[in-house]
Amino acid sequence: VGRVEYMRTCKEVLDSYFQLKFKAGELHQSGASGATAAALADGGLAVAKFGALSTYLVNLRDESVRDPYTQFTRKLERTITTAPSLSAEKFKSYLASLDQSFTTLNTDCVTFSKSAPK
Repeated sequence: VGRVEYMRTCKEVLDSYFQLKFKAGELHQSGASGATAAALADGGLAVAKFGALSTYLVNLRDESVRDPYTQFTRKLERTITTAPSLSAEKFKSYLASLDQSFTTLNTDCVTFSKSAPK
């Protein structure tokens, strides 16, 4: 049960991350003058979902794993709040940085779930 639960949550974190990136892209496209409170709130909810899922994952692990997930969630919060005002180049660079960080976390998630007891 532990391995299956952990893998399922890894999958949900993955889904949550890509939905969040999509919402950030929508906010970026709308620009600072077009970003609505509802769109920003929707992005905030996506961050909250990611944070809740990743917190659940790290609660099953030791404390040393918590900080990277917490820092990444904070970076996602900044992504949502700054996306409307970033230039196209800066936004693209920011997303590349997010992807690099997420790849590390996703690899950790999958590696741990494979080693979890069956």
